[in-house]
Amino acid sequence: MRSLLAPLLALWLPPIVRPVVAQEPGTAPAPAAKQVAIPKGPAYREHDLRAVITLRKDGEKHSASIDANRLQSIVDDLEAHARCYPPTFDTKEERALAQREAETLGKLLATLLQPTEGGKEAAPALLFLAARIEATGHNLDVKGASNRAIGYFERLLAAEPKHVAGNWHFGAFWSGTAKGQTRALPYLEKAIELGETRAHYTLAVTYVLLDEHDKAKVQLRVYLDKHPGDAGARKMLEALDAPGLKVERKVNGKPSEPPKDNPKRS
Repeated sequence: MRSLLAPLLALWLPPIVRPVVAQEPGTAPAPAAKQVAIPKGPAYREHDLRAVITLRKDGEKHSASIDANRLQSIVDDLEAHARCYPPTFDTKEERALAQREAETLGKLLATLLQPTEGGKEAAPALLFLAARIEATGHNLDVKGASNRAIGYFERLLAAEPKHVAGNWHFGAFWSGTAKGQTRALPYLEKAIELGETRAHYTLAVTYVLLDEHDKAKVQLRVYLDKHPGDAGARKMLEALDAPGLKVERKVNGKPSEPPKDNPKRS
């Protein structure tokens, strides 16, 4: 049985970990296994979280304002390191810092975005940012982040069902959980229907995880038709075309599983 090292670290972008074909006992030698090292990005830096949310008091009334640009910058930094599982940081200290910031922002936003009966829903853009923060928090093992992410995504898509990126990100979130691949399918399909061509790749990876390799190959071919320069996706398709495959979650040769704080909602 040949094995495929699925590129699970890049559900959103072209593969970072490339497919590896292992030799089956009793067969001709397989090509030497190759794995592309994950390039180190910029270090994760500390952010001034106090500048993101400003609290005001006017007599008996309390209000808060959010600096959306600052919040977006933090989300970008978090996702650069923890958009997929496992996260990639140069040091344990950087990972711990990102975890603290994701947890702190999550608590602040949970208070500000608490739904109220009969109240007006928060802006979709803000719900989307909150969902992405909690999704990275899930990958950073922040307790309860998975269900908070689901809540924000559900509120976002209830308010704006045709939110292209919201559907794509929610599908990718489910795909990266331990047992949520089936739940990912309708969101990824919706993102594709709405014009997000990169979701074909995410859907292909999801089908690989579901051991539905024929469907994965269909999605990869569509993706490559629209993104012909993606050499990593082409190598993945070639590996899937090899007879007899099994998928293993591995990073640096060691078994890798998604965070244990698995979502509970259906």
